[in-house]
Amino acid sequence: MSIKNSILFLLILVGTGVFAADAIVYNPAYSSKTRSAIQSSNYKMKSFYLNNKYDDEMTEPAIKELQAKIYKEPDNYVLYALLSDLYIKLKQYEPALDNYVYLYNLQKNNKLSSETYSAIKKLFYSYKRILHKDGGLYLNMAVMALITGEDDAIDYAVAGADKSNNVLLTKKTIELIFDSNQDPVKAMNVCDKILAKNPYDVEVRKIKAIYHIMQNEPKEAIEQYTKVLEIDSDDDESRYGLYRLLASKKIDDKEMLKRLYGVKNSSELEDAYVSITELLLKNDDFADAKIYAAKLMKKYEQNPNGYIYMSELYKREGKIKEAYDTLSLARDKADDNSDAAKYNVMLAKLSDEPVKEANSLIASELYEQALEVLESANPESLYVILTQARTNYLMGNKQKTFDYLNKAMSLYKDNSDVYCAFGYIYLQEKDIETARRYANDSLKLDKNNKTAQDLMDLINKTEANQYTAQILDAIEAQNYDEALRLVNTAIETDKKSADLYYYKSLILIAQNNYAASTATLYRCLELNRNYKDAYFYLGAAFDNLGETQNALNNYKRYIEMTNGSEIGSTERIEYAKTRIDKLEN
Repeated sequence: MSIKNSILFLLILVGTGVFAADAIVYNPAYSSKTRSAIQSSNYKMKSFYLNNKYDDEMTEPAIKELQAKIYKEPDNYVLYALLSDLYIKLKQYEPALDNYVYLYNLQKNNKLSSETYSAIKKLFYSYKRILHKDGGLYLNMAVMALITGEDDAIDYAVAGADKSNNVLLTKKTIELIFDSNQDPVKAMNVCDKILAKNPYDVEVRKIKAIYHIMQNEPKEAIEQYTKVLEIDSDDDESRYGLYRLLASKKIDDKEMLKRLYGVKNSSELEDAYVSITELLLKNDDFADAKIYAAKLMKKYEQNPNGYIYMSELYKREGKIKEAYDTLSLARDKADDNSDAAKYNVMLAKLSDEPVKEANSLIASELYEQALEVLESANPESLYVILTQARTNYLMGNKQKTFDYLNKAMSLYKDNSDVYCAFGYIYLQEKDIETARRYANDSLKLDKNNKTAQDLMDLINKTEANQYTAQILDAIEAQNYDEALRLVNTAIETDKKSADLYYYKSLILIAQNNYAASTATLYRCLELNRNYKDAYFYLGAAFDNLGETQNALNNYKRYIEMTNGSEIGSTERIEYAKTRIDKLEN
């Protein structure tokens, strides 16, 4: 057993049976009753929540208690209904409706237990007795009526639409009414009422368009989509819906582009061809996108976009050579060096076969052969250059490594991957500050660069790991205040380390701060659900808090994960078994 575990294990043995009064969320007005209800059987818990009144001060912490239980028991669906009830008590109708929509989808797939069904039904009838003029409650009741099979779901939706100022809630409810096939005509009337109040509501118009399509009424659907585009010319969802309807009528290009983009004269056609091809690509409508890309290339030979789109389509078809050749034509038409550089980067990503082969050789530590393969590739390809840099670094040729990196920087100074490559090398050289600077520069150029994000995580982890030895030394010396300071500093650097939250929980347990340790252990498990020892110490913390069921659940989970015979964990396994036996008897 490691030093940190043996020290903390002994402390827990000594501390077990000392029950703390604190809790993760503590409100003296309600916490003992609420916690008891949450830990009890579902029947008792349901009864507790349905029969107790909460004021705002009590309801907020109760919501947190239920959310914590849902996290531990995500398949206990009755909890979602009870949580929605608490949201409604605070008039937080949106999260309540989200829960009920989730339960409705479960009910459609016959996954709702009779207990959950009964709880929703009881809540539904309790709301009927206290119904007031707040439309949010009516809309929630409409979804509850769908779940429980009541006949008046649409009536509640209509009433909610009349009374609610929350259009988002109304739309969600109306969409469910359509989905449930419960009187779509009435649902359309609700849409019309909303539009009577606000004729510029594009989302409601889109709902109407979809309804008309379902009813095989293309003319009416076209009318709705056209009105949406008159209100919001950037609504590409409606534009694509309109395109599909117009395409079925086989109208000519000029009329199509006029209807979609308001084209008035021939000078605007070129941009419209670019826009429609991009729209079709965005919606994965590859067959039609290819038709318009070809037209763009033929009609406007000097416009590089047609070649770029066609290259992308070839790439998606697996025709890499055709994609490369077509994109080369776009580069040849570039007006300036910056555009040419942009196309060079795109071409480099297409010509990655030598890089793939080299990486395969690098994985087998055949570095000389990898360099030979790369010598036959395009010497100005970005990823060829970066792979040459990496290979030389692995061979210990640091000067050549930086020669290649500097070459990449001179050719592709605005490329995120170049800065990322520098960052990885400096991290290997243990120059964390410089590595972080390059990683930040990489993310400034492309905030979505996954490689750069991973690099930043690795830098944070490396920096935080420098504290590990000091943290363990402080624990061994029982200097827990210093250990806690160090681990908090480390966590500020790396908030994604399950290990650091685990160490922090051990320190808190050693300080008899069991309530805080449970929150830290939950964070550890959020980051790594398979962190076995965290379940043991979570069991021990709840044991010390006198929360028997939670202690049992986590001790048992620990035993299950170790199969009762984890090497190096014999004492913890035996201890957990002993405590399970004592708590159950």
